Amino acid sequence: MWIVIFAFELLFVIYQLLHAYKNLPIVEHTIGYWFLLVNCCQLGWVISYSFDVIWLASLVMILNIGFLTVLNSALYNRDYIDAPIKEGTNPEDRAVVPEQLKDMNIVMEYITFRMPFQMHLGWAVFILVVNINEICAQYELTVQGIVALVSIVALWIFGICVLFIPRYPLFIVPVMIAWGAVSE
Repeated sequence: MWIVIFAFELLFVIYQLLHAYKNLPIVEHTIGYWFLLVNCCQLGWVISYSFDVIWLASLVMILNIGFLTVLNSALYNRDYIDAPIKEGTNPEDRAVVPEQLKDMNIVMEYITFRMPFQMHLGWAVFILVVNINEICAQYELTVQGIVALVSIVALWIFGICVLFIPRYPLFIVPVMIAWGAVSE
């Protein structure tokens, strides 16, 4: 799944490097340096997990989830490029968008600028839960069964909350969790 996530994030990187897209408010003000912080944490997770330091991998993944949550929250609150200007929205943000992009397909904008980070968040939450269960197995804790059951319930509750609490549900996050539950 990491390959799929990183492929979509590569698509985002390519798009944001193109001249027409690089000055978009969604790239400059919303995603900004959060994406860099997410990638630094991801690198830390890969290194610590590769060396089988699961407790450190879990701590880095918690930090990664925090950055991904802030990034996804900012994206959630950012209007789409072709959305009508709402009351309280900065109209200057709309003026920065080049004329040819104002008619950008909403699906393409979602796939390019929003979905990769939602996928990353959903999978990161699942991986954190797996890492916590690995810690219990590694140290042969007697509560392994309870932790496994609590993990399943916590993932289920998180997926339900992401679907029903926000005004607009984030479908990709629970799909990633469900994919992890089916594939693992």
